[in-house]
Amino acid sequence: MCSSIRPIVSRLGAEEQRRIQLRRLIEDEAIRIVFQPIVSLCSGETIGYEALSRPDPEYGFEHAGQLFEAAEQCGALPELEMVCRRVTFAAAAEWPNDALLFLNCSPPVFGGATFLDLIADDLKRVDGLDSRRIVLEITERADHGLFDNLDLRSLELRELGYQIALDDVGAGTSGLNRIMSLRPNWLKLDIELISGIDVDPFKQNLIRFFVRFSKLSNMVLIGEGIEREEELAMLIELGVTHGQGYYLARPEAALPQLDARTRRTVISLSRQADARRFEDVTTVRVGNLAIPVNTCDQSDAIADVYEQMTKRQDSIGTVVFDQNRCVGWLACDRIKAMHAQGETGAPIGTARVVSCPVVGPEVTLAEAMEISASRTDDEFVLPLIVQAADRIAGVVTPRRLLLAAARAHHHAPVHIAPLTGLPGRVQADQWLTERIKAGDPMNIAFIDLRDFDAYNRSYGFEMGDVMLRRLVGLIRGKFVESQDRASLFAHLGEDRFLVALANDERDRLRDLIKSFEAYHTEFFSPVDQAAQAFWYADSVGRRQSVPLTNLRIVYLPHVLQTVRDVRALYDLARRLRMRIRNDPATGNEIITDDRSDLDDKAEGTLRRACA
Repeated sequence: MCSSIRPIVSRLGAEEQRRIQLRRLIEDEAIRIVFQPIVSLCSGETIGYEALSRPDPEYGFEHAGQLFEAAEQCGALPELEMVCRRVTFAAAAEWPNDALLFLNCSPPVFGGATFLDLIADDLKRVDGLDSRRIVLEITERADHGLFDNLDLRSLELRELGYQIALDDVGAGTSGLNRIMSLRPNWLKLDIELISGIDVDPFKQNLIRFFVRFSKLSNMVLIGEGIEREEELAMLIELGVTHGQGYYLARPEAALPQLDARTRRTVISLSRQADARRFEDVTTVRVGNLAIPVNTCDQSDAIADVYEQMTKRQDSIGTVVFDQNRCVGWLACDRIKAMHAQGETGAPIGTARVVSCPVVGPEVTLAEAMEISASRTDDEFVLPLIVQAADRIAGVVTPRRLLLAAARAHHHAPVHIAPLTGLPGRVQADQWLTERIKAGDPMNIAFIDLRDFDAYNRSYGFEMGDVMLRRLVGLIRGKFVESQDRASLFAHLGEDRFLVALANDERDRLRDLIKSFEAYHTEFFSPVDQAAQAFWYADSVGRRQSVPLTNLRIVYLPHVLQTVRDVRALYDLARRLRMRIRNDPATGNEIITDDRSDLDDKAEGTLRRACA
């Protein structure tokens, strides 16, 4: 009998010891708080921090999960969470006024009858922190079912200024029910959805659902557990607006910040994704879709080709040349098989090199899909080889073609300008509004044609359309299909265009002006070219002479960080255009506004840069 009782006594002793350790930890407030940034995936700015509890290891708890599990088993969750709140609030008292504090709450504590009073009392203990800066995170992973009063408690807290976040979305079976019950302000996607999302189409489809749902429901998405740049890039591509994870920054006691390189990466990926959202199958170029690959000559030994291929982790094959002539393609699996069979010394040309279409990088996605569709079923799985001048830019697989086409269709602008096929004013306003909110340091160029109405009256609207299309082609070639791509190229109406640029591109804008002027021979008669002016009849029939139509560009560096809304941006551009409308000087112009204060009454400093 004694032998059967001894294990029970031993177990009870361990449980009692754990209870004592927990009680001591709570009484001594032996909790250390670290903070992990929550980052805007649009601007790279930190918008807030999640508070994470770390128990003092001297009290017998190795990590927070073990601590909170013990507190739940002992019925001490309210006391433990109160200690964590107080320590967190004290640490956050000196934060910047615009930084949000994300605070974890378990459903039973959040739904408790005294929670409102307790958290109000905790806030009163510190200065510089109020309810409007607190985001209460409720974890979905906790197996508590649905509490009848969670929705009521959420409503009461929002009325007091708190925001609500649902944590670990996608990790449990009650996720959708809990979202409907709580109507949170924030949805934090579980790390299991984020891990490997760059290579998992099913996860990508699920995230697309949450992105669409969050937009329609006025909720903000946060991707948790981002550990690789590829995961970050995919989340940005899918439209997730905020992120958190070790790749961005690790939790620290002092407020951690993104390092400069990581922030540049976030901004760059965001701008690249923005540019792709306004693409369609007629403008996407295969040069932008090409995957870099190895090349070899057919006389090279199989062993050498295999070694070269294995140095590139993402290698899918090799393009084979006969001196300077591209002869075809060998897939990675075929090269591995030959190497495994011991054919290491034989030339790679002894293998069955597969002939594949070779296209230039300027070929559009629509044209590439037509080329692929013309092949037989057996050939359809083969890539397109992209050759730029005397070098191989890479290959485009059928899968990449289909994904690019699906993406272009998914992001196809609803409001497009029919003449140019570009995003119109509605799309541009939506994009600008989001960027103004994010304080993006983007440079905005407004481009229009001087005296375009006069040109239409003199040469006709058909020739005016030709001029507009030519201008669109020039802008696209210089700013959309270049390495440093424009984030937005929109047609605002008539002859007015907007280009959003990440870098200072005044030199390229001047080059655009010169390139447009070179087409005067196409737009104007020899007589008008010789006179450098043309005649037209104004609205009352009077003959008027004006200089040959040139570009007028209003260039606004970092303007989205200073204007209050889209209307103020357009008004500023309009007022700057008026500066030269009545200017007797002719020629090409870039009007640059360098003011930091864009108040309507401020005159500021203008600088004209003539081409």
